[in-house]
Amino acid sequence: ADQVFIHSPAMLEKKGKLNPQTAFVPNGVNYRAYATPLSEPTDLKPIPHPRIGYVGIIKTQLDLTLLSALAQRHPEWSFVLVGPRGNLGGQRELIHKLSSMPNVHLLGGKPVSALPAYTQHLDVCLLCYKVNDYTKFIYPLKLHEYLASGRPVAGSPIRSLQEFAHIIRLARTTDEWSQALTDLLAP
Repeated sequence: ADQVFIHSPAMLEKKGKLNPQTAFVPNGVNYRAYATPLSEPTDLKPIPHPRIGYVGIIKTQLDLTLLSALAQRHPEWSFVLVGPRGNLGGQRELIHKLSSMPNVHLLGGKPVSALPAYTQHLDVCLLCYKVNDYTKFIYPLKLHEYLASGRPVAGSPIRSLQEFAHIIRLARTTDEWSQALTDLLAP
């Protein structure tokens, strides 16, 4: 290839030397779309605050066990998942369990143009990934979307999020997540 673009620092370290025409280009964001205030989506309005949410494909990389534990521990919080179901592997039962919990709301896939409104009307945005050999190479675009919306962000300590630890909260255990979310919900 004449030019290779890599958006993950870890992937650049692992594979960047294979082609001397490799460049690191981090994810960007349509800042105006996420920063311009939008009306609250109709299907989000009846969900009580505080709303803690994830906007993206519901997939195996998400720590659904963690989400289930947090939803059980904090029935006073609403957990909102906005996005289509992707590859869930063996986690289909976890999604079923989550969907049956009264404080968990799976709103399904939405048009890309609608996602900023959902993000803006969450109280805390989640990047709740499993920490494993796969996720150490990802760089979630939604990080920049969340930040552009002005919402506080909590995430797993995957490689690409660690360099943002000065502006987002990183947590590994259920106790750390619980404390991070409590802190981010505080005025």
